[in-house]
Amino acid sequence: MRGLWRELEVRFAFADTAALVGRGVVIHDCDPAGAVVFGEALTVGALLSVMLDGNERYSLRFDYRGEAGTVLVDVNARAEVKGLIGNSHLNGCGGDRDRIYGREEAMLSFVKSDGGRVLNSGQTSCGLASVAGDAGMFFSLSDQLETEFAVELEFRPDPADPVAAAGGFMLQAMPDCDLERFAAMREKLHERAFRELLIDRMLPFEKKLKRMLAYLAPEPAVYELGLEPRYHCGCSADSMKRALLTLGEPELRKLFAEKPHPELCCRYCRRKHVFAASDFDLGGTK
Repeated sequence: MRGLWRELEVRFAFADTAALVGRGVVIHDCDPAGAVVFGEALTVGALLSVMLDGNERYSLRFDYRGEAGTVLVDVNARAEVKGLIGNSHLNGCGGDRDRIYGREEAMLSFVKSDGGRVLNSGQTSCGLASVAGDAGMFFSLSDQLETEFAVELEFRPDPADPVAAAGGFMLQAMPDCDLERFAAMREKLHERAFRELLIDRMLPFEKKLKRMLAYLAPEPAVYELGLEPRYHCGCSADSMKRALLTLGEPELRKLFAEKPHPELCCRYCRRKHVFAASDFDLGGTK
């Protein structure tokens, strides 16, 4: 859902991302610690979808100096999210955030595009050792609009269905917002009571939202239901074929001579695409 406190000039987004995060964590074989980092990134991506229209999409890249490595997230206006995590097995870090994210500041790169055409891009360093925190800092600096994300995740010991609950909330100050009031709302986002509401599985979606809105501010808010976030990769045999074509004919001939049925694995969804020489026009190559 997305909405606005008109009196406060504050907009917000709320997403239940349990299905999205669950799918992403299983695809990338995340252990519990890796699932926290990756799940946070996917949830941030889902929340950003409410700021997109038509064929627009956001792509964010977090380059951490710790063992998490690079975290990518990509989202479109239909709340279709995909992502990558450099190291999905982080249990060995023992919860040490310095080991996970690194002691040095991370670099966050951002691209907003429309049908492949870049509309806006930017890059900044950020050192909050949290995907949600670093994303909030980035948008506050790049768009000059104070932004805050809150993400909460709950897991269960089931490798096939590891996410019990996941949710995210985004606050963003509009140009005429009272920033002192916004700061107070921002602090409430991270209070335990609000975090518990965010992943309360007993409350219906809209009722949960109303309670969170009342918790953050007594003023009335308007909102609308959006699309359900889901993990989606648009890879296809054709797109993978185009990637192979960049090798050029000599390299393709060599490839098929060495391996008659090479396969390409999509790094976002792990789907494998198998090819044969007959799929390409190589001047009579069998």
